[in-house]
Parts: sequence; C-alpha cells; structure tokens
Amino acid sequence: MIRREPSRIPQTRWQSPRQAGQTTPTPLPWAVLLTNGELLGGYFTTPPSLDGAVLVSLHLDRDGPTLTSRFRPAGLPDRPDEAWVAAGCDGFELQVRFLDVADVRVAGWPFGTPVSVEISRREPAHLRRIAVSAIGGDGQVLEFTSNASLTVGHLAATRSRDDTYWHVGRVDQIRLGDSLPDTTDHAYWGRL
Repeated sequence: MIRREPSRIPQTRWQSPRQAGQTTPTPLPWAVLLTNGELLGGYFTTPPSLDGAVLVSLHLDRDGPTLTSRFRPAGLPDRPDEAWVAAGCDGFELQVRFLDVADVRVAGWPFGTPVSVEISRREPAHLRRIAVSAIGGDGQVLEFTSNASLTVGHLAATRSRDDTYWHVGRVDQIRLGDSLPDTTDHAYWGRL
C-alpha cells in the first residue's frame, strides 16, 4: 500500500445561529466538527457528503454514551489509493463516532438505504450540542443529539461484486484482512 502524507481538510470556525444573525438553525457540514479530519485529507480533496450516503450500520454503547454509525458515501474518494483502482473497488465506507449521545429515536429500518443527513447546532451554543437526523426515502428515521466533536475512523474501500474490503488502517489490515468483523466485535465497532 502506498503511504500518503495526510493533508489537513480546512476547518472553518462555526457559529451559533444567533452569532451568525439567523433565527433558525442552519445545517452544519459534518466535516467541520471532526477532531481528526486529517484522516480524510489523504483521500479526499473535500470531505464526502453524508447526504445521500448509505447508512450501513449503527452501534450504540452505554459507555460515553456513544453512537458509532457506518456510512457508504457515493463512489470512491477523488484521490483513491492505486491498489483500490487496480482491484476494481467501487465504494468507500467510514465510521463516524458521536459522543455524549441522548434523545435517540429510530423509526423504521433506515439501514442499507441512502439517507438524507442533517446536522444542526442546538442552543445554548456554549454547550456544543448538535442535533442529527438521518431520514430514509420511505420515512425511516434516525434522530439523536450529541456533543459537537465527531471522530472518523475505520476507513475502507469496497468492491461490491464480492463484498471485499481494503482497510486503510494498518491494524485493521492485519486483523481483518479483506472483510468486516462480526457485529459483536466490540474492539472494532465500539472503538475507532
């Protein structure tokens, strides 16, 4: 695998709607909330949109409490690893961890389908809380609130014809090979 120097995805300082002179919350780009955006910088010129991404899985953990969701944005990154292109990879997956999760609501089964993801600031701004909603095409809903510090991890290119994975992280490569672990594997699903 080719090693790349991570480039920092530009992060802008976000403001509360009141600070920005707005009366209603506006959606926040998810990548400005990342504490480790440099992981994406090696593969994306701009962060992938989660709007229209497939919600692959969800892991709730009472420690924290945290919610880790796995998304499949459309297509490959705009700067894919050469090995991914040579292997015929046609997708990319990543996990996003939300901390201090509360008010979780799931209606229907929004997993495995494209979702419309919206993140907005919750007042008061000094608490750094966000509201997250992922709505599927048939009215499936995942909603919750969390701390405004997000973490991304377990990046992997995928080849859909045989469900094969090319993990970015060295530990994931050694430990998992070309697949995902069982859903009960807390070391993978519960940590980034």
